[in-house]
Amino acid sequence: MKKFACLIAATAVISTGCQKKESPAQTTATPAEEAAAQGKTPAPVPIATHLGIATRIPADADVFIAGYGTSDTVVNFIKPFMTLPDVEENKEEIAKILEKTEEFSALVGDEAFLFIGPGLGGQLETVGKSYRGFSAAWTEFALGAALDSMAKKEGEPDFSALEESLYADLMERWMDALEKDSRLQVPTVVMGWRPDASKLEECLKSLGEGLDQMFSANEKAAPVSFESSGTTMKGYELSGRDAFGDLVAGIREDLQKEEVAAEVMERLSPERIERMLVALENMRFTVASGVLDGRVLVYLGNGKEGLRFAEKPEDSLAATDALKWTQGYAEKRVLGASYLSEPIVRAVLPWLDSSEYWSGLARAIRPPVKDERLMRDLLSGMADIDRDLAGRAAMAWSAVLVEDQGWRYESRGGWPDPGLDYTAPLLMTDAAVSLQPAARMHWVQNRERKERRWDQVEQLGMLVEAIVTEVQNSDSAGAGVIPEEIVTRLIDEVRNLNRGYHDEFRAGIGDEMAFAMDFKGEMPPVPGISEETVANSTIPRFLIARPVTDRAKIDAAGKTFAASWRSLTAWASEASGTNYPLILPQRLESGGLETWYPPLPFIGGDFLPGVSLNDKLWMMGTSQSMAVGFSKSMATPASGSETGMIAEIDFAPLRAWTEEMKKLGEKELEDLANELTEEQPDAIREQSKKSLEEIGKSFEKLEGLSYRKWLADGAPRTSLHLRKGE
Repeated sequence: MKKFACLIAATAVISTGCQKKESPAQTTATPAEEAAAQGKTPAPVPIATHLGIATRIPADADVFIAGYGTSDTVVNFIKPFMTLPDVEENKEEIAKILEKTEEFSALVGDEAFLFIGPGLGGQLETVGKSYRGFSAAWTEFALGAALDSMAKKEGEPDFSALEESLYADLMERWMDALEKDSRLQVPTVVMGWRPDASKLEECLKSLGEGLDQMFSANEKAAPVSFESSGTTMKGYELSGRDAFGDLVAGIREDLQKEEVAAEVMERLSPERIERMLVALENMRFTVASGVLDGRVLVYLGNGKEGLRFAEKPEDSLAATDALKWTQGYAEKRVLGASYLSEPIVRAVLPWLDSSEYWSGLARAIRPPVKDERLMRDLLSGMADIDRDLAGRAAMAWSAVLVEDQGWRYESRGGWPDPGLDYTAPLLMTDAAVSLQPAARMHWVQNRERKERRWDQVEQLGMLVEAIVTEVQNSDSAGAGVIPEEIVTRLIDEVRNLNRGYHDEFRAGIGDEMAFAMDFKGEMPPVPGISEETVANSTIPRFLIARPVTDRAKIDAAGKTFAASWRSLTAWASEASGTNYPLILPQRLESGGLETWYPPLPFIGGDFLPGVSLNDKLWMMGTSQSMAVGFSKSMATPASGSETGMIAEIDFAPLRAWTEEMKKLGEKELEDLANELTEEQPDAIREQSKKSLEEIGKSFEKLEGLSYRKWLADGAPRTSLHLRKGE
């Protein structure tokens, strides 16, 4: 049984079947997106011909990855090593290395790529679902066996009965998946690169010789030559009968044995098993090389029919919506491109869903659990919530990396961030910009998703309470470990905190979030630091702001939290026999804000960590002036034209502050650098210090970092831009 189950599982992982591929369903918006946002009919987007080989990749491919300018990347990587301290003493050797580097660059060329044909996504999704079901079954059986053992008051539970049952279950799952078609295929994988034209024949010859060395000694590998999409491929082929013949024969022999046959036939018919074995024998493993449009190819797949290219750009992956959007960056230098089909993206989803585990635990509930119905309801509730949270609207994903005043990463598709509200306007952007921060972030939380997350926390809390109650009411040795009054009080305290956060604070606070940070904060008087240093130094300060929708609810939450703190302090004093002092936040009114802060000895001046609020804003931060400034700027909210998520980092303030700190502790930094390099030879040590200086100079060229998330024509978009000066 195990031998057959493992064979089926392995076959399903390496094969893709003949399933039909499903169709793929200031921001850096493309011209088409900008036109749509203005209510205009966008002009047709041209094919992404700038992505080179993408115009020959079939539109139904599952995976596509390409790198451009690869030869330049290799040269730029090697050249820094030519500046080592002994370069003057080895000029001739260095010249030879550079010559070889240029030759290697010609061999590597300016484009490298890989693509995988259709079908892989569906099989990966099956793998994920099967593993999830397999693991959930183990969990269900383990809990059931443990409960049975407790009911019988036995020792360790016996899991041996589960082993064969789960193998049979997994085998049946794989057979159901594989029987969608009577044939099996290895996935189509094509990789290659475009060398310099002068090196094309040399590369092809080297590949052919490499395949000869690899397969010529294998008697079962037959030489093959075939034509596909105008290119001639030569290589070797190994049939499934040759690869799996002995294994298949062994399985057929085992099935003739009565005891084995009876076990297998309980789950699978002889006809299903025989179809599976015949399909396995008919599989083919082909490895071949060739040339297409000046590109050297290496193909791994299922014979001639497994290799397929688009005959014209209009039929290629470059003509699909998943890649046409990259045309907006055609004038930039593209460094790389990636694509995952919708089935490949969906294959991730089973790994996000734990609902089967909770459902399995619910099914396993039985005596000696006293309140079986309550426990099943709580576990089933956890399954429902987890299933909701795991839901995603998946679509094909693609991305490009380009040079654009630095480096820009742009992506489209996948699934929207479930924690974001992409439609709500961002109204705090102007107020944050007015602070001239070094870093800022803006987003709006998805309240419905947040509420479901909190449902999960509350459901888990009720489940823990139910388990504790079961233990307390059982005859087990651990029943009296925690006194009942402690459990009761702890549950009451948690409920009070939950009421304060969810029923009051969450009910009175808005969903928009704004974060701002700079390096203008006043350093507080800290013991051990001189007054001069304190006076001449600044420290980072930050602010987190949210809109207030119901001030009365926020005030009620504050009172609830204060009451809980009093109760917890009193409880700690009772339990320890020590009278702990009650420390409550202090209140200050200034600039139209009410500020609550902890009474710490080093607080003073503008350094006032705490919470500031009025009827419109709730802010948490470390600076009173920052909160007042933000509040005044919010008198005129932003236009709300931006949505999604925004993050901006300006490196100039960070460099200035770092330089300021360096001047204050120059000697300490020098000592640290010496300590890091003291064990190196003198020449290398000096080079290391120069390298550190070069890193510092490189950092000086970086201007900032921008990050965006938004929806464009219903598709999630992401942009990451690392800006660099000249």
